[in-house]
Amino acid sequence: MLGHSMKPFLPKPPINEKPIIRNPLLAQKLRTQRHGIECEDVSKGKRDTAHQLHESLLFTTLSSFSHVNARPLPLTLLPSSLLPSITLMDPNLSKFPILSYIFSQQDPYNYPSLPPQIRQDLLTRFPHLPDPSILASLSRSIPTSVTQTHSLLRSLGPRPDPSAVSAARSKITHIQETQSSLQEADIYKTVLRLEGLHEDYERQLTEVEENLGRLYCSAVEQMSGDDEVNEDVLRILKEAENGVVERVELSGRQLRLLPEAFGKLHGLVYLNLSNNQIEVIPDSIGGLKKLEELNASSNHLQHLPDSVGLLLNLRILDVSGNKLNALPESIARCSSLVELDASFNNLTFLPNNIGYGLLNLEKLSIQLNKIHFLPSSICEMRSLRYLDAHFNELHGLPQVIGRMTKLEVLNLS
Repeated sequence: MLGHSMKPFLPKPPINEKPIIRNPLLAQKLRTQRHGIECEDVSKGKRDTAHQLHESLLFTTLSSFSHVNARPLPLTLLPSSLLPSITLMDPNLSKFPILSYIFSQQDPYNYPSLPPQIRQDLLTRFPHLPDPSILASLSRSIPTSVTQTHSLLRSLGPRPDPSAVSAARSKITHIQETQSSLQEADIYKTVLRLEGLHEDYERQLTEVEENLGRLYCSAVEQMSGDDEVNEDVLRILKEAENGVVERVELSGRQLRLLPEAFGKLHGLVYLNLSNNQIEVIPDSIGGLKKLEELNASSNHLQHLPDSVGLLLNLRILDVSGNKLNALPESIARCSSLVELDASFNNLTFLPNNIGYGLLNLEKLSIQLNKIHFLPSSICEMRSLRYLDAHFNELHGLPQVIGRMTKLEVLNLS
């Protein structure tokens, strides 16, 4: 039943039945919005459409409250005429079988078991998955933020199908061309925002699912006595003794630590440590003076060493999907940085001086953290073109945000 998307068969709600809203502030807000729509001087047909749009707005608004309260949103809040165009989206589908299986083993109360057919197909492809050591190894490799993403995708409820999204875009275009009710346009835009959130979360979960598949192969090899990780590390260090090593690829090797000796690879330009279980990056990394790209995403890092500020040639830094509570103030000295991805962490703030040093930064990704405010120095990033800070706890923006004249994309949803 969960193996493919399906159209929900739901009874139509009674015509006069209204959803019960227990939050008085939300109820007042929705009454005001509904009154504003219904009081427009429009024909009866448009008034009926406006009523349906209000119900859609009610559904979208309640979705955010559903997320906060961790309760599923009842589909009956949607207008009955729109139900046929909704496709149920649940993360426990066949597209995320490994992730769903692991979650169901860790928390069977909140994550039910996979359907028999999907489970059978999964264990046929990954026969060692039930092994406790394999399961534990894969579980440790999943960033804590993935559970949040998985939960958010469930809380968003139904995903509009392509026809609904296309219709919303057409409506918005028509409203803009005719300069009619902007209030209606805002409501249709909620459909596009909902679609965008689903796409974003599915992409992130798909990346994790693919990584789990690669990590499974490495874990099985280790279980069979192949100590590949240690051999790779030793081989790289041995090569460094005999010549210059410029690129090191150690993604998905179950590494738990990075030897201090890596700081002696003075000719290193590219280092990929993603999808491991590394908890600490040694201070010796500051010795990699020529390093231009460092990918330490999807590990267990809780902090970065201050010596990262010595990487003056670093252009790309990816530390997404870790457990970082803060970025070091010294990161502002990485003046060559063009891309910084610190999304999917536990950040509550950014270094106060971050904008004064990163004058060449063009892309900053800090989404899915717990950031309360952006430092005013961020407005000094005159080269910044892309800033993604959605799903944080922002209370506002710096007053001088207008200084970022090259900014092309700003996502604060």
